[in-house]
Formats: sequence, C-alpha cells, structure tokens
Amino acid sequence: MNLSRRSVILGIGSGVLLLGGVAAVRSVTPGDPAPGFAVLDAEAARIGRVLAERFIGPDHAAVPVMEEIDATLAALPEVGEVWRKLPLLFERAPLIDGYMQPFTALGAADQEAVLEGWAAASKLVRRQIYRGLHDLIVSHFYMHAASWPLIRYGGPWVGRIELPVHAPRFDWRQP
Repeated sequence: MNLSRRSVILGIGSGVLLLGGVAAVRSVTPGDPAPGFAVLDAEAARIGRVLAERFIGPDHAAVPVMEEIDATLAALPEVGEVWRKLPLLFERAPLIDGYMQPFTALGAADQEAVLEGWAAASKLVRRQIYRGLHDLIVSHFYMHAASWPLIRYGGPWVGRIELPVHAPRFDWRQP
C-alpha cells in the first residue's frame, strides 16, 4: 500500500474535522434559562435572533421573536427541552461542514449558504431541523401584532369590524 504525503495529510485533516464535529454535537448542552426567559438560555436566544435575521430580514427586530418562542416553549414543557437544544446544535454544525467558525460568527453570505445547505440537505434530519427552526421563528414573527403593519395586514376582523347578521332565507327545519 503506497501512502502519499497528500493522502496522509488529507486523512489526518479528515480525522481532526470528524472529531471536532463529534465534539461539537456532543457539547450541545443548554444552560439555565436567561433572565426574562422561562426555557431558553442566553446562547439559544442569541442564536435564535441571528436565525430570525436570516429568515425574516431586517424587520425581524420589530417583534420580540425569541421571547414569544420562549413563552410557547414554556407552555409545552415536553417539547421545550428538545427545542432549546436545536439552536445550539445549529450554531456548532458549520464546524462539521468545514467552516472554521460557528454559525453566528460567519458572514451573511456564509450564513445564507449554510441555511441553503440545510434546507436542501440529503439527510432528512438536517432538513427537519432547518424546517422546524424556520417555521417556529417565522410563525412567531407573523403572529405578533407588531409585524402586521410591516406586511400591511390590518389584523383580524373579529371585534374590529361589525358584520351584519341576516335572517335565514328559508326554514331549514321543514322537509
């Protein structure tokens, strides 16, 4: 078996990258809830805000998205523990993919590339994590009344507009 210098260097580099990726995924342990939060720790809230900026755009700051998500997770303790770990996993995953920095330290273009990679990943679990975080963040943004003027939505009609109640045109009780 001939070992070239290139194959040895590539093998060592791949091993280091693999070990670093395994260590990054195993170190996903959330801390205590951040001040003002019931479930999310400070790191998960920070990562979530960066994800909100990528998913929503510059208007993301109009809504306290992570606070709203925290309130939802507090009401669902059986899923709260799982959801609070996902931003931390997402933060460390670029290290597995060959980036030398965590997700929030990457530039905007690299963050977009990571997100596109997760959205179109061949592994189902990556697509599910991406879709879950995306849908959770975006839904909590659009459910909040502070986002409605940004999208020119006047709000729900119930209680805002009086709708007439008409008498029935036929008697539905007769055969």
